[in-house]
Amino acid sequence: MAWQEVPAFWMELAARENVSAKALQLLILCALRTNEVVGARWSEIDLKARVWTVPAERMKARKDHRVPLSPAALDVLAGLPREANNPFVFIGLRKGTAISSGAMARHPRTSRHRLTVAPPCLGTKRA
Repeated sequence: MAWQEVPAFWMELAARENVSAKALQLLILCALRTNEVVGARWSEIDLKARVWTVPAERMKARKDHRVPLSPAALDVLAGLPREANNPFVFIGLRKGTAISSGAMARHPRTSRHRLTVAPPCLGTKRA
């Protein structure tokens, strides 16, 4: 996606109420990989300190990764539904689960433009 298209894409995501659109917003804001976002747990997020610490076992580099949370990221997190006894930030369709890694790729614009979900500076368009 060309950078000029990002504001319109962001507005599309903001208008959607589904969990996968919110996950895609957080992925964009935090520049993380899909699996890091869909596997996010509330225990990793310190809302007071405004930081998300992704543990080493979920990072490609196998080192803890501290992500400062911007006001926009905090807004996304604040608007998410929660499920009792579900540790995941982005809850899945089945009780106690997270969304699937393919959920964000099924967003209409992502599908229509055949985009891959990657950090914004690394996004690619398939031929």
